[in-house]
Amino acid sequence: MKKLAIIGGGVMASYFGESCHRLGLESHYFSMADGKVEDSKADVFHEINIFNKDEIVEICRGLGVNGVVATTELSVPITAYVADKLGLLGNPVEVAQVITDKYRNRECIRNLKELYSPLYVKATNINDIENANIPYPIILKPVCLGGKRGITVVKNSSELSKAFDYASSCFRKDIQPTIIAEQFLDGGMECSVESISFKGKHTVIQITQKDSSGAPHCVELGHHQPAPLSSDLWNKVVQGVCAGLTAIGLTNGPCHTEIKIIDNQVYLIEFNARPGGDHISWPMVELSTGFDFIS
Repeated sequence: MKKLAIIGGGVMASYFGESCHRLGLESHYFSMADGKVEDSKADVFHEINIFNKDEIVEICRGLGVNGVVATTELSVPITAYVADKLGLLGNPVEVAQVITDKYRNRECIRNLKELYSPLYVKATNINDIENANIPYPIILKPVCLGGKRGITVVKNSSELSKAFDYASSCFRKDIQPTIIAEQFLDGGMECSVESISFKGKHTVIQITQKDSSGAPHCVELGHHQPAPLSSDLWNKVVQGVCAGLTAIGLTNGPCHTEIKIIDNQVYLIEFNARPGGDHISWPMVELSTGFDFIS
């Protein structure tokens, strides 16, 4: 029986575990006990700190695993490292180490004609933002954290300090908080794009329209598949996202790309080198397309 190593626990790990059962694979979970998935979904659970990369490599080598997948942004570089050491399919280690960096990714796509960026700046203090002359409203978010953690839309300079502190609070105390401040993309349609890459070739599986609470924290309230786009605009999204994936160096695996479409132009919000959460990648993609995205 072929074996899959799943790095990390939680909901996404359970999705991968269920997929292994559908495909007849043996699943091996690597996580601390507090991230353990339900016993019914775990074939084998390895209680381990996922930052013990070399220990995971040795366990996987002994098991003869055939593949390794990430469950969160945190486990993306670890997964790439394990795959590389075992000679398995994965993203380049040097890319995986920086692919969660929102500022780095914006720098990678800055010359693309298919995918646009708002004005942006990387900041370790408020002065970095004030000196950048980005027009209000602006949106602040931690530079390397996924999801909606630490996000605030700031309408004027009087709100800046509180928003910066809120974004900074998401970091561990031993880490220097680094924030990306961007011109807020108001209006338009917010979407996410589910894609799978294989040896540098990107395939878009589905585009999801999102309902958002808007400012100040942009909480997602609902999702619709497929997004109501014309064929021309659909193709423009596909071209833009695929060009962006190439630019950031993602070569293998899933990606959940968040975008906004304003006046028929595609703007990047952020890349997430993992399947989409909130039931988007599963079961919504399968329900709307018939394609089992997780498997």
